Order: sequence, then structure tokens, then C-alpha cells
Amino acid sequence: MLNRITKKQFIFTGLALIIGTLLLALMTSLQFKMTSTDPSIGQVSVLAPYIDINFNKSLRAGDVKVTSPRSDIISTHSINDKTIRVEFKPQSLKLNQTYNLLIEDITSVNNKKIDKLALTFKARDIAFEQLSPGQKAFILTRQDAPNKFRDDPVFQHLPYGTLNYSLTAVIEDQGSDSDAEPRVIIQAKLLLSAADAKSDREGSIARYKEEVVQYLKSVGIDPAAYVIDYRVVEPSLF
Repeated sequence: MLNRITKKQFIFTGLALIIGTLLLALMTSLQFKMTSTDPSIGQVSVLAPYIDINFNKSLRAGDVKVTSPRSDIISTHSINDKTIRVEFKPQSLKLNQTYNLLIEDITSVNNKKIDKLALTFKARDIAFEQLSPGQKAFILTRQDAPNKFRDDPVFQHLPYGTLNYSLTAVIEDQGSDSDAEPRVIIQAKLLLSAADAKSDREGSIARYKEEVVQYLKSVGIDPAAYVIDYRVVEPSLF
């Protein structure tokens, strides 16, 4: 009898531990958090053109602010899905110097929020050949792209976002097989709520597209002059 009770206790204890571990893993996955940086925070080259800060949930442009005590190093920042990219001004990082970045008001598309995120890195002696393919391509594109793209007025007003949409402007390389020059495109995420999806999904999408167009016109940008890449973000359960 004693052995039978001990076995039952052992089984119940094991099940409790498994359930507890699964619940902890579930709760951790639901937390809005930074997951990584690219390059990793300890491997930022003095040549690095940017650092990508990755999160576990899709981001809303909103009022994200990126600052540094060394204001001369930041060129711009952009948001693409789960990533904030902070671009550095060419040749602004100095070897073995330590830099601090402060990212504020980070909001996911389902309105989870990180008020402040501080990052510190040292610019290291990592050669161009050792950079990731993405960083090498970015440096070459930056060198080759005409200045008119970097000075495009759309970059003065984007990123921008509301509860209904988020906007980001990017320079798109049309591919090595194309003779066309790079172009500026506007990436527009349409953020559907659960109510939108249930009641009038197509009507909400059309309405948010019109809001995007009206915002661009309000800041003096001609929507017809740009390719606008609309992407619908479905509502999340969490």
C-alpha cells in the first residue's frame, strides 16, 4: 500500500512539474520583449551601418524615439515587422569607443509596451569581409545610391503611425537583374482590430488606406509619386 501511494505521489508531482513548466513557457512567450540584436551587442564593427533590434511581437511605428548622448552617430531609424533598425551615419563610429542607445515608447501592434530599452556597445575592429551579407550589401548600396534618395522629403515624416496603421519609408533595390535605379517605397501596415475583422474587414481596410493617403497629403507628400506597399496585420489574441 505504501509503495502504491508513493508511486501516485511521484506521478502527481511529475505531472505538476510538467504543467508548471509549460505554463511558465507560455507566460514567457506572451511577454513583449527584445529577443536579440544583429549584429550581436558584443560584435558591433566600427564599420557597422546599422544595428537591428529584434522583438518577439510585431511593432507599431507610433512614437518610437531613438536617442544617444552621441547624437552625431544616428542617421535615422525604421520599423519593419518585429525589428527596429537604427542606422548610423557613415564613418561616425570610432574604434574602441563605447556608445549608448536609448529606445523609448516601443509598442507592439496589440498595444503591449516597453517604455525604455537601453543598449550599450563598443565599436570593434571587425573587417568588412567579416560583416554579415546584409551589412555588406547595405554599405555598398549606401555608397552607390544617389543622394536624392537619402534627402527625399518622405524621410522627414516617416516612420509614423496611429492605432489604425503604421508607415515606414525605405529605399528599395530593384535587383541586380533590373536596369532601374533604387526607389523609395512606403510600407503601410493596416492594423485590424478584432472588431474590424468580425464586422467589416474589407470596409476597414479601405478606410485605413484612405487614412494613409490623407495623412501623406496633409504633410505635403503626393501619394501618387510613390509605390505604397499595403500589408494587412490581422488582430492578435494576446
